[in-house]
Amino acid sequence: MPRDLHERAEHYHPDVTITITAAGPSDIPSLLASADALIRTDAGMFDAGATNLAWATSGGPAYCAALVAGGDDFAILARDEDEVIGHLVGRQYGPNELHPITTAELESIHVYPAHRGRGVGGLLASSFLERVAAVDRVIVSAYAQNTRALSFYARRGFEVRSVILDQDL
Repeated sequence: MPRDLHERAEHYHPDVTITITAAGPSDIPSLLASADALIRTDAGMFDAGATNLAWATSGGPAYCAALVAGGDDFAILARDEDEVIGHLVGRQYGPNELHPITTAELESIHVYPAHRGRGVGGLLASSFLERVAAVDRVIVSAYAQNTRALSFYARRGFEVRSVILDQDL
């Protein structure tokens, strides 16, 4: 993927042509819909009690607008022709006084169910890793019960380095 994500990178799969692009202002509705679908299925399944499932109608538009505004936070979209079939949100930060390294976080990734198993998630992840190639560390979090996501990340070289434990009170 070119460092400038506004350039298109086309990836070919036997049954579909997938285009990965940076999300722009006109993509906010599609980005918001994909993020909402992720929240409803992922957080809705694994942690619904701690997640605002109506987020897309409250904070979602401003969140998406900030992502497409540029800077260290960004969103990329996967398309099959003109149809958005998934997204990835990434963030970069550091170094700072406590952590003298630069870090990129794969904050979220979603592929619509009808398009899973065709390499779309892998293309999004590869594009993200190419975009953040200059950082020192890449991190991602997933629900412990989401074995599919854990396997997806492990196949891309992510290893368990820390564990977050929580408790509802």
